[in-house]
Amino acid sequence: MFLQSSTPIFRTARVPGVLAAVLFLLIAAPARSADEATIRLQGMIPVKCEIGIGADARDSAAMQFEVYKNQTLEEALRLDCNLPVAVSVRATEGALVRQTEDNDGNVTRSEIGYALSVDFPSIGRAGPYNGADLVSGVSFDSGDVVLFDEMGKLEMSFTAAEGLPAGAYTERLSFTVRPIE
Repeated sequence: MFLQSSTPIFRTARVPGVLAAVLFLLIAAPARSADEATIRLQGMIPVKCEIGIGADARDSAAMQFEVYKNQTLEEALRLDCNLPVAVSVRATEGALVRQTEDNDGNVTRSEIGYALSVDFPSIGRAGPYNGADLVSGVSFDSGDVVLFDEMGKLEMSFTAAEGLPAGAYTERLSFTVRPIE
């Protein structure tokens, strides 16, 4: 016995919706099964480039000394970069400077000249640079050499300060490193 109903059991679907579903299944389904799969991996090592002064690689240091004879001072300098590096050095004054002002407002400036060199085992010696040249800045680079946590040295040589008044003479040097990509 067959049941008959005036209400259809299934309603007709919209043709565009059915067509879209069928196309999706055809596109999403692989045309054939594969016996091999490939995954492309890509990693990234971030650029690291740091400079430090002293054996403990501080970001600032004060070198204190008495300038009474020709002498050379040394301080440890550390570079830790994972690419070749360019280093620039800039001085504020270009000499060790002592400024005094008398009661009338007249300023007297006394200077002690110096030369600076930087030496790293992997890349050798840069300099000597005259302190006055450092005011406009000087640069050197490591070429193709990568300086992974390498200790070098900063050397400053002074000429005896004869005929200059006693007192504190100061200078500020800024070192900047940037990776060469």
